[in-house]
Amino acid sequence: MATDSPNPRTFCPVHETVQRDIETIKSKQDGRPCQGHDERIKSLGKSEERMSRDNNDQWDAINSLRKMVYMGAGAAGVLAFLGSIIGGYLKGR
Repeated sequence: MATDSPNPRTFCPVHETVQRDIETIKSKQDGRPCQGHDERIKSLGKSEERMSRDNNDQWDAINSLRKMVYMGAGAAGVLAFLGSIIGGYLKGR
């Protein structure tokens, strides 16, 4: 009782008909463009670019804030020093 197709319960990847079916599937798949994957790759590339720009913008904002804090701390120190000089001068009068 020889059949041309393999028994589904005993799938054998080296069977001649299975190899022929695999080759048929591969030839059909090779002829199809993978637009879905290309679109996903392009979308991921755009997302990466957007996240990179956002990251750079955030670091620019953080560095600007740091600069303002350092300038404020420096100004407070200078004003405290000047206040102590003026206070000592006024107290001594």
